[in-house]
Amino acid sequence: MQVIDHKCKSASRRVPQECEMLRLVLLHATSKDISQHLGISVYTACNSASALLDKNPVNNGAQLIALHVAPRRKTNSQLLPAYDGLYR
Repeated sequence: MQVIDHKCKSASRRVPQECEMLRLVLLHATSKDISQHLGISVYTACNSASALLDKNPVNNGAQLIALHVAPRRKTNSQLLPAYDGLYR
């Protein structure tokens, strides 16, 4: 999984703590994990996560993750040949 540099998306509206919060959310950290890492209460971590949802055009955490995670590109070795219906 490749995380997109989130500074390019609405960076003017995001403080450094929110950038770190977004990084932790993208890593699937729980509110308790986030609160311990940032040195804030669990309640504050939940409020900050809610603020991230409000600042992005999403309705839930899954959409937030999908918005900020780049899809993997297929390499030539991952592409399968087209099936023409003939067994060779």
